Amino acid sequence: MKYKIDKSAVVAVSGASGGIGRAAAVAFARRGVRVALLARGDEGLEGAAAGASRLLRR
Repeated sequence: MKYKIDKSAVVAVSGASGGIGRAAAVAFARRGVRVALLARGDEGLEGAAAGASRLLRR
């Protein structure tokens, strides 16, 4: 099944510093969607943000 993705939208992903949240953030970024990353702490969040940012620039 194919879904239409509105690339003007911003997706908020909680738990984005690791695990399923990080995987979801990367998946959205690969599709060109802007992503707001949320997590309880800074650990891992900067790495996730850098990875998503690189994908959006492609």
